[in-house]
Amino acid sequence: MTEDTSMMSCTGICVAKVYLLVFDVVFMLTGVVVLAVGCITVVSVIDLHGAYDEVELFYVPYILIGTGAIVIILGIIGFVAAYKEIPNLLLLFLVCLVLVFGLELVLGILTLVFSDQLEEELTASLKESLRSYKEKPIMDTWDRLHSDLNCCGVEGFTDWGNITDSDFAKGQAPDSCCLYFTEGCGMEKNAQFHTKGCQDTVLDVIEENMFILGAAAIACGVFQLVGMIATLVLFFSLKRKGTYA
Repeated sequence: MTEDTSMMSCTGICVAKVYLLVFDVVFMLTGVVVLAVGCITVVSVIDLHGAYDEVELFYVPYILIGTGAIVIILGIIGFVAAYKEIPNLLLLFLVCLVLVFGLELVLGILTLVFSDQLEEELTASLKESLRSYKEKPIMDTWDRLHSDLNCCGVEGFTDWGNITDSDFAKGQAPDSCCLYFTEGCGMEKNAQFHTKGCQDTVLDVIEENMFILGAAAIACGVFQLVGMIATLVLFFSLKRKGTYA
């Protein structure tokens, strides 16, 4: 009877161990995915940065990059703890898993919820940066926005003529706004500019990436619940084995 109980206990531990080892491998892969999504998002909007420094949600990708790196490290710790059957290390892994779960879930929810405030923040930041166009980094950012997105100004090319102490008079805009670029074309009379403002295009780029980040964070958080359960099962199984062996 004792032998059968021991075999059943061993079988339970073995199943929990294998399950957790598989989870840890997948967990590390999710860390790689989160890290990659964060990096891709940063790269996709990095040319836009500088024109909207005050938009706080821009820093979410960097948080995801850090979270992804932490997840990879934790996955390694969890794998070692499960493979070596170390209860204390499993407990540490569980605590860290709960903390990362909370971080990702809160991050995902905040990203999705506060995306509604993004347009207001973005508009204010873009209009503020127009006044600093003479500064080289901001000038380069706006010129890239104009040429890459085929847009001009925040809501339209007339924004440039409405700036106090601006180099641009009414009907003028940076050369990068011109439909057909030539040196000094923005100062020409009856110049042809891109009619679309950059605000909507930039907003679409950021919102798309923020949605992906938020959804990825929530999905990873939910997946980690499975890991917590597996860790608890193995932890208590090892504790029982140590008590009753």
